[in-house]
Amino acid sequence: MAFDEDALLHFFCECSNEKCRQRIRISPKAYNKIHKSRDTFIMVHGHEVEGIEDVTIAENGYCVVKKRKNPPKSATRLHPTDINNP
Repeated sequence: MAFDEDALLHFFCECSNEKCRQRIRISPKAYNKIHKSRDTFIMVHGHEVEGIEDVTIAENGYCVVKKRKNPPKSATRLHPTDINNP
């Protein structure tokens, strides 16, 4: 069975609030494109923190931010979770 890269799925907001469980509807294709950079995150509008992140994309229902500081080295060693994770 083929996976539709353009289907809209729900992803958790990636804001700095660890308790945030709001979801964003976006295609896996767009999600993966955003996450090619380790310092880029997708979140619900209004969840960005001025002073540490800059909004680079504003879409209907979400925005993409880039952190002003580089992520810690440990974050660059993380393995991305595949969309087909069993």
